[in-house]
Amino acid sequence: MGSGVQQLRKQTFAPHERNKSDAPPPIIWEPPALPDGNLNFESAEERNLRVVVVTKGLQQPWSVAFLPDGAMLVTERCGRLRIVRNGTLVSSAVAGVPPVQTGGPRGLQGLMDVALHPHFDENKWVYLAYHKPAGGDAGETVLARGTWNGTALVDVHNIFESGAMDTEASRITFGRDGMLYMSISAPGSPTVPARPCGCATTAAFPTTIPSSAALGSSQGSSRAVIGTATGSP
Repeated sequence: MGSGVQQLRKQTFAPHERNKSDAPPPIIWEPPALPDGNLNFESAEERNLRVVVVTKGLQQPWSVAFLPDGAMLVTERCGRLRIVRNGTLVSSAVAGVPPVQTGGPRGLQGLMDVALHPHFDENKWVYLAYHKPAGGDAGETVLARGTWNGTALVDVHNIFESGAMDTEASRITFGRDGMLYMSISAPGSPTVPARPCGCATTAAFPTTIPSSAALGSSQGSSRAVIGTATGSP
């Protein structure tokens, strides 16, 4: 692993994780089996909750986006994008997802969020937040955009690369102001505005931006830190 990657990793490591012998074990375990029927339970925040099992067979599902026809795009942290249609999980994964770094020192890296552009009916744009392989077990949080052709993602580009290694969760959403908001969690440097890790960032995506435009370029897009110390979003 190059010295540049090692330095970037130090930016996001918590103090107790800078030596491998000090790091806690990754959070990886087998989930309990889902019931065949519905599940009723209570929590500290809500009572009389009713959970309906929509489908089974997913591996660490992380995020869901609903397509206009009612089908669901579901991310699996292991790096796959799946389709659930009429309550049935399509057996094959969606093609076109970039290579994803999974695991990491805390077992929390992988394919994260998925979101549709507000004008999806017109442009068919799908956004993915994921960890791009950066050498060894290091992953860099990036934002990708692809075009949905009905069965797969095509013309997929990374439009924002954080430069932050060994980050954890990331969420993306579009606000009413037309901005795309993206959060990037990191335990080691959550209060440094100059670095996007541990922050909520915002990016403008006018529908006129060329597919090759990157955030921070002169082609109409921008990024700004809007919050720090966000932890794991």
